[in-house]
Amino acid sequence: EKNVRFKTKVQAGTYIRKLCVNGNTELIFSDGKIQKIKDFIENFTQSEGSFRVKDDFYTISYNDGNLVDDKIIKVQKIHSPNRLIRIETDSGLKLKVTKDQAVLVSSDSGLDWIEAKNLKTGHLVVSPRELTVKERNPYIVDLLDEDFLVNGVGIREKCILGFKQKYGSVREAARKLKINRKPFLQKSKTGIRIKYIKASCDWDNVKAGISIIKTEKGNIVPLKNKKLTEDLMYLLGLIASDGCVVFEKECVRPNRIKFHNSRKELIEKFIELHEKTFPFIPIHIKRFRENLLEIDTHNTVLASIAYSLGIKSPGGESDIKHILKLPKKLIKAFLRGYFDGDGSAYFYRKNKITHTNIDFFTINRLTAIRLYQLLKRLGIRSKIYKKKIRRSFKTKNKFLFVVRLASPYDKIKFIDEVGCVHPKKMEVMTKIKSSLKKHTKKSDLDYVPLHAKKIIKTILRNYKLKIHHLSLGGNFWRVLRSDLPLTKYLLRRTIDKLSNFVKKKDLRELNSLLNSNFYLERIRSVREVKSKEEFVYDITVQNTHNFIPNGGIVISNCHDIGEKLGTGAHMKELKRIRVGHFTIKDSHTLEEIKEASGNEELLNKILIPIEEAIKHVKKVYVKRESVNFIRNGAPVLSSSLTRIQPGIKPNETVAIFSGKELIAFGIAKVSSEEMLKRKGSVIRTDRVM
Repeated sequence: EKNVRFKTKVQAGTYIRKLCVNGNTELIFSDGKIQKIKDFIENFTQSEGSFRVKDDFYTISYNDGNLVDDKIIKVQKIHSPNRLIRIETDSGLKLKVTKDQAVLVSSDSGLDWIEAKNLKTGHLVVSPRELTVKERNPYIVDLLDEDFLVNGVGIREKCILGFKQKYGSVREAARKLKINRKPFLQKSKTGIRIKYIKASCDWDNVKAGISIIKTEKGNIVPLKNKKLTEDLMYLLGLIASDGCVVFEKECVRPNRIKFHNSRKELIEKFIELHEKTFPFIPIHIKRFRENLLEIDTHNTVLASIAYSLGIKSPGGESDIKHILKLPKKLIKAFLRGYFDGDGSAYFYRKNKITHTNIDFFTINRLTAIRLYQLLKRLGIRSKIYKKKIRRSFKTKNKFLFVVRLASPYDKIKFIDEVGCVHPKKMEVMTKIKSSLKKHTKKSDLDYVPLHAKKIIKTILRNYKLKIHHLSLGGNFWRVLRSDLPLTKYLLRRTIDKLSNFVKKKDLRELNSLLNSNFYLERIRSVREVKSKEEFVYDITVQNTHNFIPNGGIVISNCHDIGEKLGTGAHMKELKRIRVGHFTIKDSHTLEEIKEASGNEELLNKILIPIEEAIKHVKKVYVKRESVNFIRNGAPVLSSSLTRIQPGIKPNETVAIFSGKELIAFGIAKVSSEEMLKRKGSVIRTDRVM
């Protein structure tokens, strides 16, 4: 029995691909949550195989040029092969996949799925310009740990009522939950722990009323705002770039914030916003080093919020992934603060040559990836570079990561929507915007799929147009003849010119490519590397059968047939050989159809009358004089019927014929038998042919 099972596995593995990724690959869910695929799948199983996901989990995926949410219905975990393929794109994102993992690539014929082992440097892969997720602005108390002491108008009374309803009395609740009932005495002024409120009340209905927080050291912090604000997110951006969260000895939670900067304006801005948000918490300023000031504040609430959002220190500990799910206005404020603290704007002009850069800096690669993803949430493209750190930069790390905005459009969008407070950077960005003002149209320099050129050539041929008719200059002709992709700017101009000669319907496909939410990105390198993990993983996405790991490129997955085989395997090929009563023998290739175009004799052999497609639909026949009325939407009257197929039921779709000609489809109001007896309308005309 074991031998038979082993043979089945070997045979299945011969024919069925294993489209999997490395365990550290990250999934981005529709609610903005980011999780390693290994951690997600091992929530369901520790063993190897394919498993159905019962709960609702949705991930972002590609569907006809748009970013959509689709449900994860299965997960797979299989033993890793010895070698994997490591793909790195121009954006600096890296992805490790199995050799037969398919990636969506642009080619002259269209968008094709190409296995990783066949990818080459320079291939153009598909990537979303903007990461769209379901935004959520949490209450500040949602970001605090459950042992925080809080209070507010009516909170104590709601807890007492909740305990009485659940346990009969506060005393009984205190006994069963093993809690101190002193905070629930009528005249008590003691703060109530968040976990006790959750145990007694509906937290979602109560938390909006919490207005006071009590710290470990007994400080009372009134909440001026119940939710995160732009001012607070700007402060957090400054802390993430040039500050840190501190745990003091014998404290159960972070309770101090430090921020360092050499610019007096930023120090003053930090103080201004801190006093505005936390007016009763003092701030201490001292000179940390020559030309470097330090802000130090014992603000447990701010430290806990920062810690919950993954802000710890600029080094290797921070992971700001939770910010991805926040509303865009808060992400903009955070990025503004981070840029003021650890970003740069560069402008250089000599003669007619201008160089501009807008960069973020970090010594943590994970932070660089998160900044790339946060910028993508705003529809701003960026690229990650690795640079050796100069000796003057005091850190243990050997490398610095630069997140650089990708194109003139991205720079202008950043300047307009994010901006900065830093006066020197603001001055430089004003110059950058002035020099790039012509690049204001959406994503002008994004590449469109290569087959756009094939569509343009077909239109030119069909309308007997020459290149000079479009007056687009020599650059257009050069790009059209080369292997280079068109930019959206050039495609937009081409569509504008073609619209003077071409019917609107023939430009639909080009307009679809122009307005796509995806762009093309070059592969920087493809390498075969040794696998360091025991397993590789995959998910099955219900309808689109693809997902976008790390928010980077589109990769595929297939329907799982491994359940039957017991291998956790994947489908290699799906060939449809029958649709209804039509079989593969009735089909024709696109080449055969093209050859028959314009040849009536050949077309008659290929074309199938529509009546053949509806053999399964029950039919009624009407008089010739009723045809025009029905074609104008009139219902079928019993008096106009000449013949009725038996077995028709009420609300069933029927085909309406006149002789051998199909006139329309209709919805039967009554059964076949009733149609003969009833007077007046018996079928509602639904669709005229």
